[in-house]
Amino acid sequence: MLGCLLPDPGRFPGLRQLNLQPLKFVTDDGEDVWDEDAELTTALLQQLPPQLECLTINAFLSVRLYPPAAAGSGRGGRRRRRQQDPAQLLPSLTRLHIHNPGSVELNLSLPSLAKLLTSLTIEEAPVDVALRCDGMPSLAWLSTHSVLDAEDGFAALQHLTHLCCSEGYGGNLERLTPMLQGLAPTLRSLQVDSTAVPAAAAAAGATHLTRLECDSLGCLPHLPKWPKLQALLLGSVRPSTIQQQQLALLAAATSLRCLAFSRYGSDRKQKRRMKELRKALPGCTRLELHAETPDEAPAMALWVQRTQTGARRLDICLGYGHSDIPLTDWDWECAGKPIPAVAEVFGALEALQPRSALRSLKFMAPFCALFYWFPVLESFAGLRELELQAHPEDTGDIDNEWDRDATLTPFELRWLPPGLESLTVVKFDEVWLENGPPPGAAGGREGDSAAGPAQQPLSDLTFLQLNDINGVVLNMGCPSWQRLTLSLTSLGLKWDHEASPEHAALLRGVAASLRELSWYVIGPNELQQQAAEIAPTAQLSHLTKLDFKGAACLEHLPAWPQLRELFLSGTFPSEVTPKLTRTLPHCSVHEYD
Repeated sequence: MLGCLLPDPGRFPGLRQLNLQPLKFVTDDGEDVWDEDAELTTALLQQLPPQLECLTINAFLSVRLYPPAAAGSGRGGRRRRRQQDPAQLLPSLTRLHIHNPGSVELNLSLPSLAKLLTSLTIEEAPVDVALRCDGMPSLAWLSTHSVLDAEDGFAALQHLTHLCCSEGYGGNLERLTPMLQGLAPTLRSLQVDSTAVPAAAAAAGATHLTRLECDSLGCLPHLPKWPKLQALLLGSVRPSTIQQQQLALLAAATSLRCLAFSRYGSDRKQKRRMKELRKALPGCTRLELHAETPDEAPAMALWVQRTQTGARRLDICLGYGHSDIPLTDWDWECAGKPIPAVAEVFGALEALQPRSALRSLKFMAPFCALFYWFPVLESFAGLRELELQAHPEDTGDIDNEWDRDATLTPFELRWLPPGLESLTVVKFDEVWLENGPPPGAAGGREGDSAAGPAQQPLSDLTFLQLNDINGVVLNMGCPSWQRLTLSLTSLGLKWDHEASPEHAALLRGVAASLRELSWYVIGPNELQQQAAEIAPTAQLSHLTKLDFKGAACLEHLPAWPQLRELFLSGTFPSEVTPKLTRTLPHCSVHEYD
C-alpha cells in the first residue's frame, strides 16, 4: 500500500512531515510478525515529495539506504521510477527518525543531506547500526539506543552538539571510545544511562560539555574534565547517597548552575546532606524540587534556602504522585497552628534573596497550600514566567476531578508581580476573569488586605494558558477583560461547559493582539458546535493559528482572513465533508497526533 501511495510526488505539494509505518501481522498466539515486504530502500525515497522536511520510519523490517547508483533493486525497487539525479533527492530533509527497525544501514551520501540534515534518531533498533558519517556532516542532534558502526569514523560530524546514547553501549566501550573521540571537539550535551559512557567521554577529551544527564553518581569523579558544565541531572539518585568525597567534587564544579535529582527523602542523613549541598553549591541558579509526602517537605525547604545567592528558575512540587494523601495533610493550618511541612517551604521561599533574580517559577501543590503563597509573589519583581498547578485528591469519583476550593480570582491575580509576561494555570476548578472576587469568596489569610497591591494586575501579560480548568467564570456586567488591559498573543482554553456570548466578549478583549488560539471543548458535538458559532463573533481578524476540536469551525473560516495554521484536534479526516473541504483551497493538509 505504501508503494501505491507514493509514486507521484506532486500529489502532496504541501507535505512537510511524513510518517511511514507498515502494519505488522499478528499470529494466532498473539505474536507480532514482520511484514517481509516492509523494506525501505533508496528506491522508495525517490518517490517522496521534494519539499519533505521530516521523515519518520517506523517498524520496517530493514532500512537500507545507499547512493542511488549503488542501490540494489530489492523488493522496494519493484515500482521504482526513473533514476533521479542524487542532487535532487530529498533536497529539503532536515530530520530523520527511525523507530523499531529490524536492521539499519545508512550509507547515503547526498548533497542535500550534507547541508540540511541536522537531527537523526534511531530507537529500538538492533544492537549494531551501520552509519556513514561523511554523508551527514551538518548533524547536530544524534540519539541512538544502538552501537553505531561508522567505517569512515565520526570525525566528519563536526557540528554535533547533542548525543543521547543508552542501553547498547553498556558493554561496548571499545567501540564507544572512537565515537566520542571523533565527537569531542563539538559535543555540548550528553544523555546516558550508563556510568561507563561519561567515563569514556572524559577520557576522549570532551571538555566542552555544558549539560550531562546520567542515572548514577559514577560520573562525579570526572567533573574536573568538564570545566564548562552548567547542568547536571542525576536520575535514580537520592541526595542522601552522596558521600563527602563526592560532595567535594560537586563543590569544585564552580561552573555548575543546575543540579537536579529525581528522588528525595526526609531522614536526618538526607537533611544533613541537603544542608551541606546548599553551602557547597552557591552557584546553582536552577532548582527542581519534589516532596511527595509532607514528611519530605522540610528537607526540600533546605534546597529552597540554598538558592538564596540568586536563583533564576525554581520548580516546587508538593504531593504530586501521592494523590491518595488527604489534602488536609497539606493544609496551611491545623487547629490554628501552621503545619511544619508547608510552613518550612513557605518560609524558605519568603527568605529567598535576592528575589529580583528569579525569572521562572512553577508551583505544583494542593490548593490549600498554594493559596497562602500568593502574597509573596508580588515581591519577586524580576519574575516573568509563572505556572500554577493545583493537585486534587483522588477520591475515586470521576465527577470530582478538581479540588473545589481551587479557584483563581482577581484577589489572587492582584498579587502577581507587575512584570509577569507568561501565566499558565492548570487543574483549577474555576478561573474568575472579572474585576472582583466571586460572591462569598474568602479575602485571603486573616490580616491580609482585601485590596491587595495597588498596581493593575497582569498589565504586561502576553501569554495565558488555561489547562484542564473545570470552568471559566465571567461576570460581563463589567468588561473585566478590558480592565485587566491584557495584550495576549496566545490564549489556550479548555473546558466542558456551554459556550456563550460572554466567551466572545472575553476574546474580543484581546482581539487586537491575539495571534494564536487553542479552544478545546470536552463534550458532545453540540458543545463543539456552540463554540464554533461563538468564536467568529469575537472579531479575531489578526488570528494566524487556530487549534479547535471538531470540524465545525471550518464553516466560519472567513472570519479569520489571516489564518495560516489550522489544527483540528480529535477529528478524523472522514469528518471533513466535501463542502467543508472547499473552504480550504490553498491548504497543505497533514495528520498529526
